[in-house]
Amino acid sequence: MARPLSEEKRVAILNAAVAAVAELGVAAPTAKIARDAGVGDGTLFVYFANKEVLFNQLYLHIKCDLRAALQPVANGDVETQLHQFWDRYINWGITFPNQYKATRALNAWDKLTEQTRQQAWALFPEFDALVKAGFQQRLLRVQPKSFLGELIDAIANMVLELSRQTPQQSMQFSQLGWENFWRAIRAE
Repeated sequence: MARPLSEEKRVAILNAAVAAVAELGVAAPTAKIARDAGVGDGTLFVYFANKEVLFNQLYLHIKCDLRAALQPVANGDVETQLHQFWDRYINWGITFPNQYKATRALNAWDKLTEQTRQQAWALFPEFDALVKAGFQQRLLRVQPKSFLGELIDAIANMVLELSRQTPQQSMQFSQLGWENFWRAIRAE
């Protein structure tokens, strides 16, 4: 009978993968990830069949952490709730820069599966409902949800990069990013 897998080792591998992907992108070698996690190469592959499985699971692992950081969004109108979502997203990116960098690298990776992307979106049903409410109330310009996600990511990346360079201005950059994002998505 096989020994049960250790959740502690699984999380150690995922945490080591966050750091490696943040530093080296998707070219991060599994040998480095295993070494940094304190496990053997073979052990890594007991938990994750191959690098593609590891990185797809890593993406979902990070998105679960992001979901926790974005909750709860208080009641209010669509603009207020989206603004809270924005503020929490930026705060998460500032607080956890490695997770943010790893997510960006994985999001651009051609081996991130459509199933993984759909599972990641499914982690944010409140955001989906909020966007749908904005469309129904004609507060938001109707556009694909994936486009909105990429727009948030593009503006947030600019805000986070500028905040990294000049941390004393991070609140100003966040507010400017929000104002430009809101102008881009609201109905005229």
